[in-house]
Amino acid sequence: MKRIMRGFENFISYNDALGKISMKLKIKTETLCIASALNRISASDVLSNEYVPDNDKSAVDGYAIISDDTMNASIENPARLDIKYTVRPGQVPGSIDHGECAEVYTGSYIPINSNAVVKAEDTENHGDSIMVYRHLNMNENISKMGEDLYPGFNIIKKDSLIEAQHIAAMEAVKIEKIDVYKKIKLCIINTGDEVYYNSVRNSTGYMLKSFYSMPYIDVIGPFISRDDKNEIMNIINKNINNCDIMIITGGSSIGRYDLVGDVLSGLGKCIFSGVSIKPGRTVSLFNLNGRPVISCSGLPVAALISSYFIISKIIKNTFNISIEKPISGRLSSNVSNRIGFTKFQICRTYISDNNVIIEPLKTTGSGLISSVIKGNSFIIINDGLEGIAMNSIVMAYLIGDVKWA
Repeated sequence: MKRIMRGFENFISYNDALGKISMKLKIKTETLCIASALNRISASDVLSNEYVPDNDKSAVDGYAIISDDTMNASIENPARLDIKYTVRPGQVPGSIDHGECAEVYTGSYIPINSNAVVKAEDTENHGDSIMVYRHLNMNENISKMGEDLYPGFNIIKKDSLIEAQHIAAMEAVKIEKIDVYKKIKLCIINTGDEVYYNSVRNSTGYMLKSFYSMPYIDVIGPFISRDDKNEIMNIINKNINNCDIMIITGGSSIGRYDLVGDVLSGLGKCIFSGVSIKPGRTVSLFNLNGRPVISCSGLPVAALISSYFIISKIIKNTFNISIEKPISGRLSSNVSNRIGFTKFQICRTYISDNNVIIEPLKTTGSGLISSVIKGNSFIIINDGLEGIAMNSIVMAYLIGDVKWA
């Protein structure tokens, strides 16, 4: 289907586009065993219901004592204490009296009346007694009941990413299951006769699928459509109610066969169309049935950059997490910009002599996959700047691993 070639009426600024992204995702919840919950998003606060430690315990291997018995202990005047018994971890101890001690191990319960533990290496063992050569303070080398976790302690907040330490804490207080949000379903549709008929491989679709595949995001697709208005509409309608976010690449510009904007305008509400960013200025955001739909360039780097800032903002709106991985470093060379455009400059971020170096890469187009192979990050140059000078401290956003020089 042909249509008259037209241009964008205007481009809004990057900051204005961010300000218009107020949509939140509506994600249902499910319950998982904690062993399966790593890097999922918590759907409720998780509070400790127990004390950790559950009693006073020894923090070292040594001897439980009464601290007053070492009040005047010194090299010249050591305190002699009789070993009454041994307390292995898990055993319930008895008591000790003045002049006595009990052999304990890391994690052993503290005997009744004892209030300090002397390290084994700080004593001299004489078989049925020990010599202590210094004064120990009350509670020295003792892990007090509840000093780590206690009833009401907030292990993880709602809408937060569940990390290894949260799972460790839940296991410690015998919490076996946790409510999490179901995975975000992200649908990718790639349009274009050249992709459909395989004259151009669908590198953009598989880049987006791979990049957005995360423990809390399931990617559906990529689906491919010809440059046909009805076909594009049918694929959108077939998938829109089965996903939470949709990305459509290709057909976003001003050519006769760039039909996606027309289709989306007929199906939902346009939030913005055209943003003064480089690369990816043809990006648009629509609301279809309460779901965000991003229309962007079919070129790999432009599609990644322009979808990234929108999806990142929507996830921030919905949860207390971010897909962004910021890192601060020193710019290795000057980088220029065109006033009026926000530039996403591809960079190579690496560590040299314990310093983070951010090296801008020379790229000639938004379709060059090699630019994001050589680079692993980008910096954002605001639309009011002509550039950023070498040696400036800037924030880069990682889209790969940090390199080592």
